Amino acid sequence: MPVIVSPNHPNAIRVTLSEEDMLKRYPWDYRTLCKALRKTPNFKENERFHKLRRPLEDDPRFCRVRLLDPRNKKSSKQRFYSPAILDEIVKHYV
Repeated sequence: MPVIVSPNHPNAIRVTLSEEDMLKRYPWDYRTLCKALRKTPNFKENERFHKLRRPLEDDPRFCRVRLLDPRNKKSSKQRFYSPAILDEIVKHYV
């Protein structure tokens, strides 16, 4: 059964994920992502990479932003990446 993530849809079924669930789905931080990409031929952590990565960060299949203190809206943020982002970026280097 396909699932569509749409938090603003009035008929959407509410699903709550725990921190453990999120870390299973998005286990990588930025450094881990870059380390995995370094195994790709011709990969360099340069402007080309950043132009490829930035739009993917807006897609919930690939990235989630987490407040380090969820109770404070002005808290520092950290991005966590799904390993699925690797395939999307590697397509541009092969």
